[in-house]
Amino acid sequence: MSKCKEYIGLNSQKVEQSRREHGANILTPPAKKTLWKLYLEKFNDPLIRILLVAAAISLMLSFFKNDFLETIGIFLAIFFATAVGFYFERDATKKFAILNAIGEEQPVKVRRNGHVQEIARKDVVVGDLIFLETGDEIPADGTLVEAVNMQVDESSLTGEPLTTKHAEEPTQSNGEAYAQNQVMRSTMVMNEQPRRQSEFIITLTTSLVMLVGEAGRLVKRLFSK
Repeated sequence: MSKCKEYIGLNSQKVEQSRREHGANILTPPAKKTLWKLYLEKFNDPLIRILLVAAAISLMLSFFKNDFLETIGIFLAIFFATAVGFYFERDATKKFAILNAIGEEQPVKVRRNGHVQEIARKDVVVGDLIFLETGDEIPADGTLVEAVNMQVDESSLTGEPLTTKHAEEPTQSNGEAYAQNQVMRSTMVMNEQPRRQSEFIITLTTSLVMLVGEAGRLVKRLFSK
């Protein structure tokens, strides 16, 4: 009997239970800063602080010379520099949030209720059985239950461009950052050895992943019982 037959995926009831217990497959976003706080942070720039010191000195000298033109120019330079920095940072934050939202909608193949279906990455829950193919991005941390010489790009986490993954549990440490049967969120499947398709697998996938939590967290299997 093929090993993958032991993993039939979750049913609707277990999906809801897992979501209540472990939450959605979304990284916790950083706390939003107020606009004033975001603007005031621009004054932490060393160059801006130097300009502020120069403006203070120029202001004191201006009282003796009775000429404030140079001082006004320095303050205007400070204002425009901080305003431009504030605008670009706020714009980049908005675009980054949009890209993250789009990324969470990427389709992922899972087996639920005995059928293979596509769901958004954010809807993946702990215990889901995930199908991976070459070029797929790993949607969450997980443990491989079936794979042969799967090449994964972990450069975003460890700097290693390619690492080989297997479903077998390692008997000893191989010096890599993560065990050979563990895959991490946001890493990429590069290429893998094709395997024989069992009767339990509907599509021509080459590996299976059982998710074990959102990024950075591993938990026990939920659907093995």
